[in-house]
Amino acid sequence: MARDSRPEPTPAEVIRFTRALQTLKREGCALLVVGEVSIDLHERFSVRMLGDVEQEVRRRLIVLTDGRYESIERRLPLSARGLLSESARAVLYEPQRRAVATTRRVAPCPTTAADGDLGELGEVISRELDRLSVVSNGLEPAELRVCFDSLDALLASERPETVFQFIHLLAAMAESRAGICHVHLHEGIEHRYAAEFAPLFDATVELSEVGSEPRQRWHLREPPLSSAWLPVD
Repeated sequence: MARDSRPEPTPAEVIRFTRALQTLKREGCALLVVGEVSIDLHERFSVRMLGDVEQEVRRRLIVLTDGRYESIERRLPLSARGLLSESARAVLYEPQRRAVATTRRVAPCPTTAADGDLGELGEVISRELDRLSVVSNGLEPAELRVCFDSLDALLASERPETVFQFIHLLAAMAESRAGICHVHLHEGIEHRYAAEFAPLFDATVELSEVGSEPRQRWHLREPPLSSAWLPVD
């Protein structure tokens, strides 16, 4: 049955879904964000998940596969930018193992380039998470937010089983710090990779665009509940 044919959740299901979501936020979780939608919508979702520093304390790590400072800016809330900011860091990684290509612009936050294989990338991410934890003097639940911009880029250059192991490690690193990690896959929810990688995540977030209206729908793995379609902003 197509996902769009699912009935709206009942009031009891809405209550169970809300409680489960609160538990994930409190304990840490990993989210797979899917959708054959515009890059802009994926980036807008990241801004929302990375949080507004003026409202709540957040420590953010953005991992990008395109080597562009502009990509950091588009995902990072305005209030978190600045080389002197202690609330955000970024890692630039080039999956094809060429030199990471960056522009001459000033980075919007402290940035580290990661060369080599996924093992080295995992080590760099671990060190950056440790730095954010030290700055925070210990992380509170949901204080840490991690964004990985493109599962697609890894799958284009690595064996699926290698990527699977890396994403498993990434999710574990975030969840062990009670953080919330989201990983983008620019394919629809019915795509084979969405199905194959979903077991690594606590929930799959489905993005959609109807005209000019961006929407999101959450599918929890345990308990197996789905939300109604909701606005992204």
